[in-house]
Amino acid sequence: MNANHPIGKDILENMLREHLTDLPEDPDLGIKPELYEKLRLVNDDLKNTQEALQANLKYILGCTITGSDDIHLLWQSPSYIILDDRDGILTEGLCDTIEFECDRTLIHQLHSEMATTIFRNFTEAPPQKGAVWIIKVPQHWAHATQSTATLLTDLIKKGISPTQALDYWMVEVQHKTVPNWATEREKSTQTIRKNIERATERIDNDSHSHRYTADHYFKPVYDGRYTVENRRIVTVNGHHLDQRTDLYDYSPSGSFSWGYRGAGPTQLAAAILCDVFGPNQVTHDMITAFRGFCNKTMGESDHWRIDKDEIVEWHGQYTDQDAS
Repeated sequence: MNANHPIGKDILENMLREHLTDLPEDPDLGIKPELYEKLRLVNDDLKNTQEALQANLKYILGCTITGSDDIHLLWQSPSYIILDDRDGILTEGLCDTIEFECDRTLIHQLHSEMATTIFRNFTEAPPQKGAVWIIKVPQHWAHATQSTATLLTDLIKKGISPTQALDYWMVEVQHKTVPNWATEREKSTQTIRKNIERATERIDNDSHSHRYTADHYFKPVYDGRYTVENRRIVTVNGHHLDQRTDLYDYSPSGSFSWGYRGAGPTQLAAAILCDVFGPNQVTHDMITAFRGFCNKTMGESDHWRIDKDEIVEWHGQYTDQDAS
């Protein structure tokens, strides 16, 4: 495997040779000159693709786990995360983020072939419906555990029991076979299958899955909503937004709110600004000004959404006013 991307060297060279045929060999290089140049360009594309995927991995996984089934998590391990881009939405976001030097379909084919190699060791390979993207898990990546917790929490919020959520996760996401998992759980295979069926039915019938557009997988998207218990929940790409009460304690309980001038809306403004710009760039005056923008944008609605672009645009206007 290349240090900069997950595609094996043999897979890469063999596929390029299939694309470049009937070309003279270079006696010094031992490979076709055209292949050598193509190899360099493809490696650059694979590296840039991997950097874009890794840089936005928190957002991509958050959207994948809490959104609709546009992108499906095929496999997650300490080394790889493999995604099934069923509606091409991740591909669209990548094309907006990087400029491919080579044919994008070749990059797809390389990821697909590498995934086939990985799944060759599985008892049963997970079904694929779209383009496959493989992400090398960055070293010391801190959000893997959080992503697992987010998915399990989200399943339970849909009305799935903790036991059903665990069985669904281990079989449908981690791809343990039902007999092996039933043995580990000391349950019958019939019980495990019934739990998975009930979980799948709940997921298919759920009407509250978030809908994301392509660019949302590559930038923060903030969602606020009321729960059935009338609690206010704010997430960033599916992950719970850090209240940042370690820096600002406008709300003693750390709870968020919106639609009025008070502790909860001020805490929310501080948390979002710290998440977008970093705490060192945030001031009290900026927080109170942004609270006004949030209240105007969100109102008292049961559900709202803003993304980083809107916040950056507001910040530009705030900076201009402050300078004048």
